[in-house]
Amino acid sequence: MSERRKDVRVAAYLFEDLARNDFEAVLTLAEHRTIRLESALLVQKHSPERLRIIEAGDPAAGTTYAAYTAGVWLAVGLLSPALLAQACGAAIRPDVIDVFEQYRAAKGIVTTMESALPDGSGGIVTIYDTSDAGTVGLALANAIKTTVLCVDAVSATALKDALTRSLG
Repeated sequence: MSERRKDVRVAAYLFEDLARNDFEAVLTLAEHRTIRLESALLVQKHSPERLRIIEAGDPAAGTTYAAYTAGVWLAVGLLSPALLAQACGAAIRPDVIDVFEQYRAAKGIVTTMESALPDGSGGIVTIYDTSDAGTVGLALANAIKTTVLCVDAVSATALKDALTRSLG
């Protein structure tokens, strides 16, 4: 991945099948190299404490937690450090979770992420190069609500490096 600015787009859906269709559309764009995708998550939110990953993907990731790359874990950590801790278990150090919490608080991501996915909704979280925003936005056509945040490349790299060292 190039070291450009990254957008984190959270798209909320009323119906899981519409979310799955858009998720697959984003992965297809990445597969055909139409967009520079860092990662994508298909998630379901039951409450702030009950968020689960249905599926994840990036150009190098598989579909099991063990195969997730740092890009996928970056998306999980930005969405919910608690989910990151739960999914990684004892493999991740508490200080890395704290780094995500502090970054989310400093950038105002906490409230943005909390309000982006209402309880009971499904959603997609994508991280991609900012220059691909228009194409990603078109691929997520069935979303009822979207929120876009910018993450600079230095911060994204630092967060992924912390994850890699912790999960290493």
